[in-house]
Amino acid sequence: LKSPPEVALASLAELEATRGAIAAEAFANRAAQTVRQYIADRFRIVAPRLTTEEFLNTLAKDPTSSLAAEGDHLKAFMKSCDLAKFAGSNLDSAQRVELLNTARKFIRSTSTAVTP
Repeated sequence: LKSPPEVALASLAELEATRGAIAAEAFANRAAQTVRQYIADRFRIVAPRLTTEEFLNTLAKDPTSSLAAEGDHLKAFMKSCDLAKFAGSNLDSAQRVELLNTARKFIRSTSTAVTP
């Protein structure tokens, strides 16, 4: 059985392998969904069922949460994904790599945080 960080990092590796072959919207959706599912599995926050704003508001309500320290990075990541998913923003190769790197960094930095 794989841990939530292992599952999320494997999912991001799969996404990276296909990053040039899928539309920006699908890429951003998969990247965001991977991070949201990781948060749900690791921190027991129903991130996949919340809008980005609802999720960020949930984080802001608990400044002692182990996710609070990552709030700004997470907000930037999720907003970038939302632009591609809902506003039709195109993601070039460098932007896709940056999104993947941001997601990996977030997962790695929170993988050892104390779970509530």
